[in-house]
Parts: sequence; C-alpha cells; structure tokens
Amino acid sequence: MREAFLLCACLLFLWPGTGAAERPGFDRLLQEGGLRYSAPAGFEERLPGYSPFGYEKRLVSEALPLEVRYSIRPLNRIEVDYEDPHNAAPHPNDLFDMLFRSVIEVLSDGPDSVSRAYPPETAAARFNAGWAAVAVMDIKPEVSRYYTQGLLLAMHRNDRADAYVLVLTNDLAAHKSYIDTIHRSLGFIERP
Repeated sequence: MREAFLLCACLLFLWPGTGAAERPGFDRLLQEGGLRYSAPAGFEERLPGYSPFGYEKRLVSEALPLEVRYSIRPLNRIEVDYEDPHNAAPHPNDLFDMLFRSVIEVLSDGPDSVSRAYPPETAAARFNAGWAAVAVMDIKPEVSRYYTQGLLLAMHRNDRADAYVLVLTNDLAAHKSYIDTIHRSLGFIERP
C-alpha cells in the first residue's frame, strides 16, 4: 500500500517524459481541466521555482508576507503505472483523496497537519467540484525558505482535473480574509 501511495505522489508532481520547456502552461491546463481563474487583487505574478510541490502559477502579495501557488492536473494527463497482477489499475477519478494525502506528506514538516473534506454540497457551491478538501500544516524548508505555514486547498471533478491552491505565510490566522479571497480565485466551470 505504501508503494502505491508514493507512486501516486510521483504522478502528481511529475509530467512524465517532458522537460521544463515542454510542460504545458497554466492557461492550457485551465482549459484542459475545465477550470476558471481570476487573479486575486494585490498580488504580483512571479516565475515558479523548484519545489517538491509541482506548480504552474505563483503569486506574491505586494503588501503582505503571503504567497500563492496553483497546480492543475487534468485527469487525461495522469498516467497510472500500476503493477499489481491481481488488481486493475485505479482510474484517475478514484485517486483524488490519496493524491491529496500524498501532497500533504510532501509539503508538511511534521505529523501535525490537520485536514478536512468539505461536504459535497459545499464543494459544489464554492468550487463547482465533486470533492474538495483543505489542510493546514507547517511547511518543509524545501517547499519555502521564507514561509513556515501553509494552507492547501484541493478540488476534484470527475473526468476533468485535480487542482490545488497552496497559500504560504508565517501567520495563517492573520491573513484569513485574504485566504478566503484566494480560494475563490479558482474553480471548475460548467461545460455546455
């Protein structure tokens, strides 16, 4: 089970067979995943840097010690390399909770992270998602040299994508109103 867990973590962070120059851009991933994005006010876009949490868009607050990283994984891009002769490979629609837990493990600096899933009706109303969850944690130094706390929002919609919004700061409680605005910046759209 542990091997399957780590395999899923690798699938989330890597784009198999592609170099940095070949990775799809944020706008393309939005389109493929059927998501909408509206930039939160007061943030400046910066180039993504190395992180064990793969992401495509990075915003830094112009006035506060606050950073936001967006990661989108369209399900049609997820390749499951599963080698159990007794079971079929899981479908990407069935991996979202396991992937969420693996992301927490990669980001969290210790066992004290706290997470909860939104009720399905809240996930649908807030993000137009079939599932959504949030986690609060202390951040590993390899994720950020400047911030010590993180809040991870994850959302999933069947046959579309898994999407993540990571908010980094040194005081989550002090920036709650900004975090609420940031969470509203990403969600799934209806397709005709």
